[in-house]
Amino acid sequence: MQANEHIRIVVPDSMVIVDGQAYQFDFAAPADVWAVHWNVTNGTGEVEYSDGRANDQIDDFAPFASVLTDLDAYLATIPPSRLHVLVNGQWEIDLVLYRAAKGKLINRDRDSAIDGGVSCGVNVFDSDDVSRNNLTSTVAAVQAGVPLPAGFTWRSKNDQDVPLDAAGLIALAGAMLGHVNLQYQKSWNLKAQVAAAVTVAELDAITW
Repeated sequence: MQANEHIRIVVPDSMVIVDGQAYQFDFAAPADVWAVHWNVTNGTGEVEYSDGRANDQIDDFAPFASVLTDLDAYLATIPPSRLHVLVNGQWEIDLVLYRAAKGKLINRDRDSAIDGGVSCGVNVFDSDDVSRNNLTSTVAAVQAGVPLPAGFTWRSKNDQDVPLDAAGLIALAGAMLGHVNLQYQKSWNLKAQVAAAVTVAELDAITW
């Protein structure tokens, strides 16, 4: 572990803090040491003891360098990400895990695209789940013969009241259906690419 500024070793807590990043693991250290502070920049530090002795000022970190070696060994046991598995002593991205993760990202981006708004005529309307459900129920009522109130409007995405009659509502519903279907079609195409990918690079290249 290469530190740039500061190293702090807290022996009772089995903790090493390197440049503000804390790691907790088992390491060997003198039993009478409580903590070590080391300033990498100026090569000075301080040792706190657990037996009541006064702190020592130090200018050599060598007596505690083994703690960083232990830290390196500890870090070697931690996968770089949830996608990594240990293969012949090396961390590698598992394609099965990566494909599953890509599928979840595609679903997330698909849902975001669906909720991003739909164009109908010169206006853009909200297309989130609540808006779609409101539109579906309103169109169903109209088709069942319920008359629209006088001066009926539908609020656009930029909060403008847009007058719509029954035909306009049905046109908006058609645009909404096409919009949602388009995003699903795109997600299915991307998922097919994910399933066909055989390398990490190929999976990296698949984006929304």
